[in-house]
Amino acid sequence: MDFAIQNNIKILVGTSGWSKDKLDALRDKMVGKSATVVVIPNFSIGSVLATKFAAEAAKYFDAIEIIETHHTKKLDAPSGTALFTAQEISAARKGRDAKPVTAGNPAPVFNGVPITSLRIEDAHAEQEVLMAGPNETLYFKHVVDSHEVYAQGLLLAMRKSPGRTGLTVGLLNLLEEK
Repeated sequence: MDFAIQNNIKILVGTSGWSKDKLDALRDKMVGKSATVVVIPNFSIGSVLATKFAAEAAKYFDAIEIIETHHTKKLDAPSGTALFTAQEISAARKGRDAKPVTAGNPAPVFNGVPITSLRIEDAHAEQEVLMAGPNETLYFKHVVDSHEVYAQGLLLAMRKSPGRTGLTVGLLNLLEEK
């Protein structure tokens, strides 16, 4: 990465494994450079939009939890996408912790949001954000039936990245760009 930044090379990175601290350090390295680094944690347009909608709705509900499901070979639990969703929900709620939707849920809490991670043989990717208030429950559910969905986001990122400079994080920033 350092070589690319020093030589003003444009890079597109696909990973959900980079922390805020790592991204901040990368941003600092890029000051005064004309290199481009675009980091996309999730190339699924549907997933990105589901996170955006859930974060907006989270302002209005006290009970929130995330349930994410992947195949048994996925090494991280919770997934980077679930952690990012919790981070966005927490930011929208200005750090107010959420209560779990299901009473007695032993799920670990990340950024104030309980996350249940399931690893099931032959499962694809699925994430559901549940929110509950008095007498109502709201669900945001995103299901990937084929890895082909990631190609659309990858193509979008490849089209929109060349005209950028600096650090861009997240597919939503590219989607919202005119």
